[in-house]
Amino acid sequence: MTTARVSNNPYPEYKAFQPVASSLLRKIRDVVAKIFHDVWVTAFSYFGKVNVQRNNQNLTPEAIAACDQLQRTRTLTQTAIIEYGRVLEKNSRVQLVQEGLFGLNPPRNVRDGKRFLAIPFVLKGWFEDHIVAMYFDREKNTLEYFDSKGLTIRDRNDSRLNAFIKKVLDNYGTDKDKTTVIENTKKHQWDCHNCGAYVLSYFRLRKEGSDIESTPVFLAFNVNTFLRRQLIEEIEQLYQSNAASVAV
Repeated sequence: MTTARVSNNPYPEYKAFQPVASSLLRKIRDVVAKIFHDVWVTAFSYFGKVNVQRNNQNLTPEAIAACDQLQRTRTLTQTAIIEYGRVLEKNSRVQLVQEGLFGLNPPRNVRDGKRFLAIPFVLKGWFEDHIVAMYFDREKNTLEYFDSKGLTIRDRNDSRLNAFIKKVLDNYGTDKDKTTVIENTKKHQWDCHNCGAYVLSYFRLRKEGSDIESTPVFLAFNVNTFLRRQLIEEIEQLYQSNAASVAV
C-alpha cells in the first residue's frame, strides 16, 4: 500500500481526502499484464464450472440465478452482487448501496443503525465493464477504494467515478475536515472476468473485520474453484437459515 499523496485535492472541501498519486508504472503493468497474461488466463478459465454440491431449496429465482453465475465462472451481473449483498446485510451494521451498479447516484439517506456501507460501482469500458468497490465507515469517516486490478482513483481518471465518489462523500460523511481515503495498489486479479468475485470477496472480508490489504491474491483457476464456491455456499446458507427461522 503506497503512502504517496497528491498535493491537489479533487474534492477541496474534504481537506483530509488525498487520493493516491497516479502511477505510470501501475498503468503500464495493467496493460502489459492484460496483453501477455490476463487475456490468456481468461481464455482457459472462462468456460469452467465450479464443482460444488448445490442446494436450491428455499432459494428465490434471483438467488438461484446468482449461484448459477458464480458456478459457471463467467462475469457476474448485478443480480449476483445484489444477492450476496443480502448475505452482507445479515450483519445489522452493514448496508449494500447498489445504485452504482446501475449508473445512478447513491441515495442521500441510509437505514438506521448502519455504520458500514458496501458500495459496488461499475466502470464502463470499450470492450468490457469492470466492477470496483468502496467501503465507507460512517463512524471513522473513512472511505476505502478497492480495485482488484490495483489501479487507484487517479489511475482510472474516470469522470463518472469521481462524480460518484463526491456524492458518496457528500451524502455519508459527517466531518469534511476528517474524511480520509485508503486505496488498494496491489494487483489481485490476473484475468479479465473475475472482478465481481473479487469485489464480493473484499466485502466479505471487510464484514469479518479484515483490512483492505487482506484480500487474497488468486489466479483465475483458484478464484473459480475457491472464492466462487465459498460465495455460493454463503448465499445458500442465508436462505436455508431464513427458512429455518420462519419455520420456528
